[in-house]
Amino acid sequence: MKGTYPRGKSPKEDKKNAEALINSDKEKAENLMITDLMRNDLGKISKEGSVHVQNLFSVEKYKTIFQMTSTIQSELLDSIEWKDIFKELFPGGSITGAPKLRAMQLIQELEKPRGVYTGAIGVIQPNQNAVFSIGIRTLELKKGKGNIGIGSGITWDSDPEKEWLEILEKAKFFTEASNKFSLFETILYKNGIFYFQKEHLKRIKNSAKTFGFPFSEQEWISCLKKVSTNCISSNTYRVKISLNYLGKFTLEFQTLENFPKKGTLKICNTLMNSSSGFRKHKTNLREIYDREGKRSREAGHLDILFLNEKKEITEGSISNIFVKIGNSYFTPPVSSGLLPGIFRNRLLKRKGFYEKTLSLDDLFRSNSVFLCNSLRGILRVKEVYNFIKE
Repeated sequence: MKGTYPRGKSPKEDKKNAEALINSDKEKAENLMITDLMRNDLGKISKEGSVHVQNLFSVEKYKTIFQMTSTIQSELLDSIEWKDIFKELFPGGSITGAPKLRAMQLIQELEKPRGVYTGAIGVIQPNQNAVFSIGIRTLELKKGKGNIGIGSGITWDSDPEKEWLEILEKAKFFTEASNKFSLFETILYKNGIFYFQKEHLKRIKNSAKTFGFPFSEQEWISCLKKVSTNCISSNTYRVKISLNYLGKFTLEFQTLENFPKKGTLKICNTLMNSSSGFRKHKTNLREIYDREGKRSREAGHLDILFLNEKKEITEGSISNIFVKIGNSYFTPPVSSGLLPGIFRNRLLKRKGFYEKTLSLDDLFRSNSVFLCNSLRGILRVKEVYNFIKE
């Protein structure tokens, strides 16, 4: 891998950038230099005449960049061991540059240890097949802290400013995802009162701590004051307060429209991953919840119900679920993969309300079913539509 161009902002610009990379003498020269270096490295551990280039100057398309690659193949000597392969091939020539030995000496003199970055990551299978890659653009997490290495190869004719811009382009896959990720709370404001205010504050503070977001309680209070100042106290509002990774709050509020207090529930045929650490936090990573929830409500249902990979009941797109079995009410535990809603947590403090792993059989043999959230309260389910294949 050597030679990078940013993706375009339109199909026309995208095509133009791909062609610019293909036709760049500078990028091709750098790629060819490293290809020759890799051929030389492979030649030390391969049978004579077996080293050849399969694909030269191929351009691969990724989310944020175009990447030029060349593929080299050889047949190993019979006497070669794994230690010989790693000794000759790592670190890769695309990392060190050429001349390789002198470049490695300079790196050792000038830099601190890089950790996983630019090292070898891969797997050796029992049949002795192996796949290894160079650890670039790879996030390393340890004890709650992350480190990611992004680099750009410097040659004698490099433009420092362009190389820096290339680094920023390479990092976009990570920085853009981080920039767009946010936490949020939706709060009921009715008759001049913020309902469950303490619970909302506690939940978003805990999530902010988990994800390392700065949190100012004073800024949170400031958002609430803006609502009080700008809203008619006799009306009912849906208040949404979002928090990004920089600790910046965004406030939205609108009149809460009327909604049915009872109706039907549809079961989603897409199974959710219960092991996702994001489920128990209220984040904007909820595309499937928003999409399927909207579809179900447009079809006249109260909400849509999600199941996990074990076909255990989890939650609705905007609600938690309780089923009555005998004289008790049960709701799925957080371990099934769900957001512990504020109204749900309130109910669990009452007598006769418990957590329990719930199956579809539990749902259909229950005496009654209801959904709940802190914005709409309790919504009675009259009928459940099941489209899941057993």
